[in-house]
Amino acid sequence: MSHEGRNAISLGDLAIAVKRLPTRDMAHLAKIAGCLGFGLEAVEPPKSHKGARGKEQSPEQEALKEPSPAKPQVKPAPKKPRTQVSLPKPPPPVDGYVSQLKPLPRNEVTLPIKIDQAAPLKLDVDAAKQSNREPVFGKREERAILSTAVAVQTAAGHVDLERVIDRLIEQKLVDRLPRRPLPTLKYGVQLLLDRSESMLPYAQDLETLETNLKKLTGSSRFSSGSFKGTPLATPRYGKLRNPLKITRNVPILLVTDFGISAPLLSRDRVGPGGWLTFAKLAEKKNCPVVALIPHKPRYWPDLARANYLCIHWDRATNAGDLRKVVGIGHRLEGCR
Repeated sequence: MSHEGRNAISLGDLAIAVKRLPTRDMAHLAKIAGCLGFGLEAVEPPKSHKGARGKEQSPEQEALKEPSPAKPQVKPAPKKPRTQVSLPKPPPPVDGYVSQLKPLPRNEVTLPIKIDQAAPLKLDVDAAKQSNREPVFGKREERAILSTAVAVQTAAGHVDLERVIDRLIEQKLVDRLPRRPLPTLKYGVQLLLDRSESMLPYAQDLETLETNLKKLTGSSRFSSGSFKGTPLATPRYGKLRNPLKITRNVPILLVTDFGISAPLLSRDRVGPGGWLTFAKLAEKKNCPVVALIPHKPRYWPDLARANYLCIHWDRATNAGDLRKVVGIGHRLEGCR
């Protein structure tokens, strides 16, 4: 750019200045052009004047337009105060208030002849007859089932000729005649009844079972006891009972549900350790244990299946099914 005079500045100098100097807007560009002697003014965009319908209006039309008159402010009417009218209360009656309710006539009701001549219920009647409750085991099958469950094998039957012939064929000396095994109840039975909360629905059946089993074996060969939880568990509340005594070589009939239907927070609920300890004690005393369970086999715990001879305590059970499991009777070591 030459500095000889203003007349020597050309448009090329303006272009060079615009290129080298930063130009933010048209006003800034106008200032740069004014410094170089060019009379460039900033162009402002025209303002748009739109009317009520969106059309552009000229300034002359804006000036000729009359201003709209101001609307007068309407004041709300004052509320009228409410006047409360108090009426005088009527005087009470001289004779007082008289009720209009009249009692209904009482008609004597005649009872039917059957109810009028009914005799009172006697309390000395058998409980089974009053409730018409059917026993768990059928009356015909109960004696056979119980005798099969607690019977013990004994060699007191007829001579076993088949075994004698077999020994003679083998040319062995027959020094003693073998006899066929027979079931016997001479060893008696020990009945243990579960009195836990889960066995409350079978309370009457337990009493009936105890009575019938005592008649079957005889009172001299029968002993019974009750427990809660397991036979070896000590009671938490109440009087302390006598410790359980297990007689050697005496079958044990256990009536329990092994806590299958016991409530979750029941105080009679016990773990499997107590049942396992009782099974080992009975095995040590050479006492076979038969468990009567009122629930279906699919609910039986694995511990009970492994350590006890379990029988379904139900009307569908018969003596034939029991003989398939027990056989002729329990085998006791050292007993003939």
